[in-house]
Amino acid sequence: DVTKAMTEMARQGRSIESIKYLTSTLAETRLLLATSTGEFMSMASAMDHVTTLMNQLDISAIEAARGIKIMAEMDIRTATNFDKIGEALQKFAATGKVAGMSLNELIMAATAFTEVGFSGEQAGTALNTILSRIGRNTESLAFMRDLGVTMTEMQGSTVKVNSSMEMLAQTYTKLKDQGNFSGLREFLEL
Repeated sequence: DVTKAMTEMARQGRSIESIKYLTSTLAETRLLLATSTGEFMSMASAMDHVTTLMNQLDISAIEAARGIKIMAEMDIRTATNFDKIGEALQKFAATGKVAGMSLNELIMAATAFTEVGFSGEQAGTALNTILSRIGRNTESLAFMRDLGVTMTEMQGSTVKVNSSMEMLAQTYTKLKDQGNFSGLREFLEL
């Protein structure tokens, strides 16, 4: 597994230092997850997530490794898992970057949505849709306001993105728990 990960990094043209650092970080993260959750992280899957972070966010190997560590921490601290967060990031990280989200905010948003029941793919698709439509569609903003989700505070200043994503995830859970499937469908389509 480690050899395959190193080979893939070399194939991508990464430096020897980056390969060593990432391989070491992934091995540490794998051990951390195994001892904390009893689950072994696939090195191939982790490498996919690293590649996603590096390519979609245009960040260094060190920043991607930091992201992997945050994802592992969220796996341990929440009711979601490493791969779901990674799958969500594959779907919306580039859009999140354009929206001005930090690496930490991206991971928190993916965590919030996967923790309430979205699969990684569903979370990423929903977040991508929300972020791509939110700024240019006044109907989306009005609909979210009707649901109790705000993107601005009373004074008009913008709410931090991860706070907004937590509100969106809670709204999803509320609609789902109420069995309000038409509202849920409308929420997802914004």
